[in-house]
Amino acid sequence: MSLVGLLSINLLEFIAAIITIELTLRQSTTAQQILAFTDSSSALGWLHKASFSRCQPVHDKIARYLDRILMDADSALYSQHIRGIHNVIS
Repeated sequence: MSLVGLLSINLLEFIAAIITIELTLRQSTTAQQILAFTDSSSALGWLHKASFSRCQPVHDKIARYLDRILMDADSALYSQHIRGIHNVIS
């Protein structure tokens, strides 16, 4: 099943960042300070946004999921933008 067309590319990148964060936290039994790099300026902003408007309920639900992951793991998230041309991993 393809999510292309149902969700924006920015939201898909936000979800990808959260999946990576969750997988990272699952590998540890202690609190972590995570530094997340992304070339998506939208995802970067959303990693730090507290809430979304009513017209973005999916964004809000996903952000709340991230908050729960971090609180349950007693961990902190920091993120940094990496320009697309410098993102050699993607």
